[in-house]
Amino acid sequence: MQSQASRSTTRIHHLRAPARSGSAPTTERRRPALDIERSAQYEQTFVSLSALHSALRHRDVDQAWAIMEALPHAPLRFVARVVALLAEENDPRYRPAADRFLVRVIEEVAPEDPVQIKKLADVLAHVHHYYWQHEAMAALSEVVGQLHERDVRLAIGFDSEGERLMRR
Repeated sequence: MQSQASRSTTRIHHLRAPARSGSAPTTERRRPALDIERSAQYEQTFVSLSALHSALRHRDVDQAWAIMEALPHAPLRFVARVVALLAEENDPRYRPAADRFLVRVIEEVAPEDPVQIKKLADVLAHVHHYYWQHEAMAALSEVVGQLHERDVRLAIGFDSEGERLMRR
């Protein structure tokens, strides 16, 4: 009769992978072969995001725009920062960029409250308005900050002229 200890070591021995002939057993796992093309793409994206971050920090609109065009899919938080920079510089590329940004927010963030989508559209529309500009820019910078958080829940504190008149 086998003892309890010898039975358990026998079971463990059967769970081990068979040793290859002519090679010593190794405890090191083999790494899967890397896809060179994908690795190069990730490296390019990382370098591009670093360059984009630098361009945004230096407030270089043209360089940021060129990098964004070269990226296949930029993170939404960087897109928001480029849109805010375009708005601050009163760049003619702002309007189409703001429209694309709004569509991406709807697709990727999918706010549960449709009022937040309307408020974001109002913010983007009123950024260059002579009266609402400062409030809209403050709300846009809040949106940029919210997109940097892990759990994105848009809470936009901007009411357009029509909403303010309706509350009276």
